[in-house]
Amino acid sequence: MDKITIHTWNVHMHTFAEDNLYVIEELDELKQPDVICLQEYVEGKDASTLKWLKHNDYNITYLPFANYPQDTSISQGIFTAVKKSLKGASSPVILRKDGPRRFRNFPNRRGVIDTVITLEDGSIISIINFHATPPKPYTIDMRKSEFDVLSNYLEELPKDRKVFLCGDFNFFGIDARRNLLKNRFQHFTGTNIHKTWQHNFPFSPLKLNLDYLFWTQNLAVSAKLRPFKISDHRPILASISVPISH
Repeated sequence: MDKITIHTWNVHMHTFAEDNLYVIEELDELKQPDVICLQEYVEGKDASTLKWLKHNDYNITYLPFANYPQDTSISQGIFTAVKKSLKGASSPVILRKDGPRRFRNFPNRRGVIDTVITLEDGSIISIINFHATPPKPYTIDMRKSEFDVLSNYLEELPKDRKVFLCGDFNFFGIDARRNLLKNRFQHFTGTNIHKTWQHNFPFSPLKLNLDYLFWTQNLAVSAKLRPFKISDHRPILASISVPISH
């Protein structure tokens, strides 16, 4: 192996809960990426994606953020699948827990899934899947809390650790958190023309770059945007060049 391919995508929970076959079509086109990081994955409404992943030899880790208030057997969160041949170990890490509020009448939490992969030269990569709380007037303290804990988590990783952080960061407008990550990491997102997110209502002009990749200087990464497919977010496909033994 001379590279690790990573596919990250906010699949849009409402669409995914209705019909997730578009996700399988995307993964089939990509010839089975090594690591798949999904945001807004819906547990309890998915059988086809799970069947596809198990058939193609992936280990699966899911971190629920919240249950549906109307049906607690259904939840949404982040989801990481790793090819078994990589021998990666994925661990959920809770960043914030929050009880019911006036505008969110259900318990809610946020976190990351950190997948640790040991390379042939003995070095280690953390591939971290993240989905930030959407910006609302009543989520300001939630977003600050989870970002503070995320920043501390990244700071406490071993200094020689290779880190690849991906997902939906919900950076809206001028956001100091985006600048902090950009100053620390190399990064990739959409362009001024090709945004990673578009409002899914007809005739809406609203488009933003909400989805990012961030990585440390000791990684060689190439990345590209994929086309919109049903979800209101674009997938991103990245490749990390890794050393191989001779």
